[in-house]
Amino acid sequence: MGSQIMKMTLLPDVDPAAFEKTLKGKVTADTHVFLRTVRDETHRLFKSGSDSPVYIWLVFTDLVGSTPETAGEGPNVLLRGSLPEPLVASVRAALTGLATVELMSEF
Repeated sequence: MGSQIMKMTLLPDVDPAAFEKTLKGKVTADTHVFLRTVRDETHRLFKSGSDSPVYIWLVFTDLVGSTPETAGEGPNVLLRGSLPEPLVASVRAALTGLATVELMSEF
C-alpha cells in the first residue's frame, strides 16, 4: 500500500505543455525522499493519450547497502512504503488548478 505511484489527470482546459513544464521543472525537482535507507531517488513520468492525457509518476529509490562499507550499493527499487503525507500534500498544492492527484497502490 505505497503511495509511490501517483496518477495525475488534467483538469479541463489545462494545456498539457504547461502542466508538463510545472511537473518536471518544479514538482519532481522539489520532491525528495528523506529516509535513512535511501541514498537517492529517481522519478519516472509516463504519459498516456494525447487529447486528454493521463500521467503516471513512479518514485524509485536507490537504497544503501546493509553495512556502512556497502553504503550506496543497495538496489534501486520502487519506493517501499508510502510517501509522507506532508510531501503528498505539497505535490497536490503545487498542482492545484492543473490536475487531480490520485495515489495508487500495488495489489
